[in-house]
Amino acid sequence: MLIWNELIEFMGEMQRRLEEKNQPPYMMGKSWRSMPMIELEEELRHQVLQLGYAFRKDDRELIRKKAVDVANYCMMIHDNIGR
Repeated sequence: MLIWNELIEFMGEMQRRLEEKNQPPYMMGKSWRSMPMIELEEELRHQVLQLGYAFRKDDRELIRKKAVDVANYCMMIHDNIGR
């Protein structure tokens, strides 16, 4: 099997971001596992808009952060749709 180091690094960033967002005040008693699909879809759209903003600012750090946020919402949708 081929090992994709970029994927492993990205997965680590996704996990770090999820752990960061799992702490107060972000959490607010919410979990993607119990969020309605429409709410996840709306948040994904919001994150994509923020990613676009980061591109317009040419802020490489913010682009990386928002790309991870977008990926995490895609993962959440993938996880929820499988139930």
